[in-house]
This record gives sequence, C-alpha cells and structure tokens, in this order.
Amino acid sequence: MYRYQYSFLLFVLVFHLSCKNNGKQTENTTKPETAITTDAGYLIMEGDSVRIPSFEIALDLSPEAEVKLKADKETVIVSAMFSGKPKDTTSDEYQFMGEISIQNYNVELTDQRIARFENVRFHSSVLNKLADKDISLLINVYSGRRSTENNILDCEFLQDKMSVITGKRIVLKGKLISEEQ
Repeated sequence: MYRYQYSFLLFVLVFHLSCKNNGKQTENTTKPETAITTDAGYLIMEGDSVRIPSFEIALDLSPEAEVKLKADKETVIVSAMFSGKPKDTTSDEYQFMGEISIQNYNVELTDQRIARFENVRFHSSVLNKLADKDISLLINVYSGRRSTENNILDCEFLQDKMSVITGKRIVLKGKLISEEQ
C-alpha cells in the first residue's frame, strides 16, 4: 500500500514540476524588442527594423574653409554609406562594388561641426541577406553646393567596420580644395 502511495506522490510531484518548468521556459524564451540578436553584437532589433547605435563625426576644418563657408552661407554634408557582404555573391551590385548597399544617411551642418548619426535604421530582411553582420561604413564630407554647383571642400574620409565606430566620436580634418598643402 505504501508503495502505491509513494508512487502516486512521486508522479504528482514530477507532473507538478514539469508543468512549472514548461511555463518558465516560455517566459525565458520571450525576448524584448530591443534585444541584441546579431552576430556583430552592436545592432539592435526593433520589431522588423534594425537600428545602428549612434556615433558622431566631428569636423576640424581649416580657418580658411570656415571663413569661406560662413561668407557664402554654405552648408557641409556628412554622408554615411552603410554596406555589407551578401550571402549571395552573384548579384550585379556585389560583382561591381564588392558589397551591397544597406542604407545611406546624410547629415547637413550649418554652423556646428559635429554630425550625430542616431536612429539610423534598415529593414531586418536586409540583415538576413548578409554573410557578415558587421556592416561597413564609409563617410564622405563635402560642401552643400548652395553657393556653387561644385564641392569646395577637401576632407578626409572614413572607412571601417561599424563594430569599431559604434558609440565613438571620430574627427575628420578638412580644408578648401583651393588651399595649398
């Protein structure tokens, strides 16, 4: 008799614990919208979008460039081009460029010289097409072409992986194209 009671109690205990564990597994596998889920470790999933964490580009322009920009009421464009290597390397874009475009994002500056890139997003389907989730960044700087149709600035550019750039302030130097070395 005791053997049956013991077996019955053991069955009830195991059944109770297994039901409790199933509930906990469901709770633990639910991820919040902002969970970092990429191989690169810096991209943030938000619904069906991927957000690139913020970074800044600070411009250190020559005094001559600053005077010319102010006199001509000219702006400065800091252009960010995000790209990556796709899983499918047969596309025309990849064959031509060696990467595929993910997102382009420009910041236009008037008087300030710090471009803050924040809330840059792209669709998660693009991320799923990439072989390497550590996307590339190319920064170019040029005049806004408000006073003339030609660019008047000669600035350094930046090309690196986003995992290196994320959360940093990078300084790029520049001068007028017409300035001597």
